[in-house]
Amino acid sequence: MTASTTITSQPGAAAASPQPQDGDVGRGVRARERLLEAAVEIFSQSNLEGARTREIAAAADQNVASISYYFGSKEALYHAVFNRIAEDMRQGVGGLLSEINAAYTAGTLTKPQALAKTKNLMRTLYLFVRKKDSQGTGAVGRLIVREQITPTAAFDILYNNAIKLVHEAAAQLVATMMGADAREPLVIIRAHAMLGQMFGFITARETIRRRLGIGALGTVAPEVEEQAREAVALILEEHTEVLLRGLSAISGTDECAEAISGKLTESSQQNASGRSASSGSIVNVEHFP
Repeated sequence: MTASTTITSQPGAAAASPQPQDGDVGRGVRARERLLEAAVEIFSQSNLEGARTREIAAAADQNVASISYYFGSKEALYHAVFNRIAEDMRQGVGGLLSEINAAYTAGTLTKPQALAKTKNLMRTLYLFVRKKDSQGTGAVGRLIVREQITPTAAFDILYNNAIKLVHEAAAQLVATMMGADAREPLVIIRAHAMLGQMFGFITARETIRRRLGIGALGTVAPEVEEQAREAVALILEEHTEVLLRGLSAISGTDECAEAISGKLTESSQQNASGRSASSGSIVNVEHFP
């Protein structure tokens, strides 16, 4: 009998508890992964309330009790899906985000470095979502968009573990190009606008596919998808460079910043229900947007 199947108790020692065999662990991991993969697709189509556990289990070729066994509940499975998306995103861009934050915090991030890192960030983020969806029906992008529009507790998972990190890094890059502070509301808004061009290709994906004469996602040859992804990634890099060079050029002028600041302050005052906007603040964050 092999050592892997024999448990030997030492004199005076408590009997060892049986340990799961490698095959059992492997089957459990595979079952959990299949449930996550099925849940991504079905939750993206039917959302949390509409998705049926039996449908998820059947798509994963598992029994319905496996959802409770591995995750505890349907809601916990939904949260696990977003934990996985956030984890994958961190694996894809985590190293780059750490580099940006370290250089910005140390004050060593130069404008040429910020420009190069921003273009890399935009490309990597876009390709992350597109490659996740390239063999399916756009489930990951659809889940992210839905949580942006109607956030649930799952958005907290995605935001705190991925989106916030990306957004802060983008603000640090914009701030470096403008010689500003990454915490300034105007910098945060500009960083959001920059990231928005990438999300436009995700949320309005069907429009650009039809304009380019590309078939529905999952119906065209892989090489066509690759060519389309690369073309968009190059455009994002090009537009990002134009945007950042423009922001760098206007950073020394007060006219543009004062005009935007005035609009934001006016909006803040109108929404404050009679309360004055804080003096010295570009925008009262409590009332904007």
